[in-house]
Amino acid sequence: MNSLHYYFVFILAHFVVLSFGQFDDASFNNDVPDPKGFKSVVKYLGTDFVMYDGCVLPKCNPAVASCGKFKKETAIEFYHCEGTNNSGVVACLTDILPNDTNITIPVFANICSAQCYLKDD
Repeated sequence: MNSLHYYFVFILAHFVVLSFGQFDDASFNNDVPDPKGFKSVVKYLGTDFVMYDGCVLPKCNPAVASCGKFKKETAIEFYHCEGTNNSGVVACLTDILPNDTNITIPVFANICSAQCYLKDD
C-alpha cells in the first residue's frame, strides 16, 4: 500500500507538470489566473468558518529568472501535500489572551493550502 501511495504522488506530480506546461518568465507571469484558489466553508469545533482553500500560486517578479520555476514547484508541493494525511488538518493560529488563556482561530481549510497562500519570494 505504501508503494502505491508513492506511485500516486509521482503520477500526480507528473500530471501537474504536464498540466501547467513549461514555466518560464515569458509565458508564466503574474497575469496568469490562479490554478485552484477559492474559499470554502469548514466546520471547526462546531462553528462554520469561511476559509481560503486550494492553492494560489505565489506572486513573483517575472523579470527574475526563477519565477516560473518557483510557481511550478509550489504547485507540485501542493499536490504532493494533498496526497498525504496532512491534507485534512485545518491550519490554525493560536494566540494568548491577556488573561493567559489560549484562543485558536482557523485560518486556512488545510495545511496544504496554508503553504501555498503563505509562500512568497
